[in-house]
Amino acid sequence: MNHINIFIQVHFEEFHSVFPLLRKATFVPRRDDWLLAVAVAAVGCIFSRTLRSEQTFHDIHEFLRRAIHLTVECSRTSPPDIHIAQATVLNQVGMMYSGEMRLAEAVPTAMALLATLCKRISFYAKFSEFGVPLDSASHPNTADWEGWLRKEGKRRLFHFAWVLDCQYSCFWSAPVVMPIELLQLPMPSHESAWDASSKEEWQERLSESSYLPAPLRQRLLDLYCSGEVADVGEFNTLLLTMGVYHDAPKLQNAFIFLGLLQRHAATLPPTRLSRAVQSHIHLLSLFVRLPVRELFAFSGWRVTEIQRATNVTKLRHWIQNNKEAKIAVTHACRAWSTIRTKPTAAQHEGMGVLLAALAIWMWIELGERPATEDGLVYRRRCFEEIDKRDSADSET
Repeated sequence: MNHINIFIQVHFEEFHSVFPLLRKATFVPRRDDWLLAVAVAAVGCIFSRTLRSEQTFHDIHEFLRRAIHLTVECSRTSPPDIHIAQATVLNQVGMMYSGEMRLAEAVPTAMALLATLCKRISFYAKFSEFGVPLDSASHPNTADWEGWLRKEGKRRLFHFAWVLDCQYSCFWSAPVVMPIELLQLPMPSHESAWDASSKEEWQERLSESSYLPAPLRQRLLDLYCSGEVADVGEFNTLLLTMGVYHDAPKLQNAFIFLGLLQRHAATLPPTRLSRAVQSHIHLLSLFVRLPVRELFAFSGWRVTEIQRATNVTKLRHWIQNNKEAKIAVTHACRAWSTIRTKPTAAQHEGMGVLLAALAIWMWIELGERPATEDGLVYRRRCFEEIDKRDSADSET
């Protein structure tokens, strides 16, 4: 039990700032919500550097996965419990980014379960009431803080679950399970209001905020029509970025909107979450130009030699005849630099560095280079130039 408490503490110290699904100020492990407590501890186990955490990492996530499925199976006829869905979200984080292939292969099944839980919770939600607490920000004395917290918790559950689904789709080239149309609730409030430790502080944060609640789809349409980014915080900027990536096949100028969001993210306070958002935008700007499946095929992962050779030929032609290839590898370099020099412990960074490195490797191997220069020397020189940019970025 002592190790579980340590893992919970590590979760809020290391991971909460980049994944504010729960409220740190009010989170107390309870017997009724034991699955959520175990889920928090399981994620904290990832960041704990003790020998015990390395030994128990796989076991605790596998136990949590099975316990969630059993609990859901035994309560199909009762109204859904938000704590079970929150535990499922955190379990997904652990399985997706653990580096354990046994856990990663269970992600699609668990994602389908999470989508079902969210749909059941949304069926019981009264969407017309969700805007009331935020609309009362101009009269904070009449606001119901506890009611707002419950509704904000549901908002964050749905949107964080959707982000994980989008991440699984873009980082692993998997089909989307949760449609954006599921997000009928307004986007989450600013992190400062969510993390407020008292009703007075919460009222003050709401009064200071100029953000008006609206669903993600509405905010995306506003962005497409006006070309301007609303005054949103770090997590909502990430949601808009994921939304643009989701809509990219239907947009002729997705690059422009990602660029607008990149400039907006640069103006946000220099928090760990804002840095995670910036690396996300660079990675998604890479993926809309160069799908992840092409990078996997280039690396030879789960493809035949013939398939890889075909992919290499296609990529070489793309690099040598498409100016977007240079922009794509520039975003790969920027993502690699941001994550390498300013790590945030966000869940996507491991896969982000891997895919960015694959894109850089692809450019070095297949792009044009001086005929007299040895390949190994050329690679070393390219990475030295990236390191110089890293140092310059760190100084600024």
